[in-house]
Amino acid sequence: MPLEEDIAVDAAERFGVVPVRPRASDVAAIILLLVGGLVLPIIGWFIGAALLWASAVFTTRDKLIGTFVLPGGLGLPAVLLFMPVTSDACVVEGGSVGVEVGTCPAESLLGGVAGAILLALAVLTPLATALYLSRKLSNSRIAEDNQPKVP
Repeated sequence: MPLEEDIAVDAAERFGVVPVRPRASDVAAIILLLVGGLVLPIIGWFIGAALLWASAVFTTRDKLIGTFVLPGGLGLPAVLLFMPVTSDACVVEGGSVGVEVGTCPAESLLGGVAGAILLALAVLTPLATALYLSRKLSNSRIAEDNQPKVP
């Protein structure tokens, strides 16, 4: 065994460093954070967040990113997608002599270009978060494979 591996094994034993192995629940956390709100409305995303926080693989930073960067996963864009973008109700203005009917708004905040941008961000942000967490999980697997073997 080369000298570097001897040093690594000795340091691991001395400081009690044990490699953390990714579990199936770590993968489930990423999936539920992304689509949990669609599969099990509302509660699915919360289950994913709980699994994320229970994981030993992810750092506190990873857990904060997974939890607070657009909570709800793809459930939020799904809700935004089905929200009405125009109003059928018109404002009625007038006095006691005559009544004038106002015009209906052509589009709301979620209509038009602004709505398309918000919807795109609401879809891309959870996808980017899931990709980030997946890479962290993949890197932990690579690090585990590169751990020195204790004789």
